[in-house]
Amino acid sequence: QKVNLQKVKIVDKNGNKLTSGNVGTDTKVLIYKGEEAVKSIPVVIKGDPSGDGKLSSVDVLYAQRHIVKTYTLGDSYFKAADINGDGKITSVDTLYMQRDIVGTYTIEN
Repeated sequence: QKVNLQKVKIVDKNGNKLTSGNVGTDTKVLIYKGEEAVKSIPVVIKGDPSGDGKLSSVDVLYAQRHIVKTYTLGDSYFKAADINGDGKITSVDTLYMQRDIVGTYTIEN
């Protein structure tokens, strides 16, 4: 029986291979067939619109700035800030992030 093995590489948003550290929003999982990357899958970490791989007040700020239109979150980052998955970023999403930070709620990915 022939087995089709594929190689997987994880790269940061700048295309650098990750070998350790946090995997954050917009990290890419590259799937290779031979030496060619045939698929790129962006990672979305709920509550991580900053892309650093951890939830902090910085992420809340990114979401708040998006809400008041002083900053625009791109596709993966938008999905990361849309905690309840309703297709919008609202104060409800920032509340979930804040509650996760203080330990009264857990964001599920």
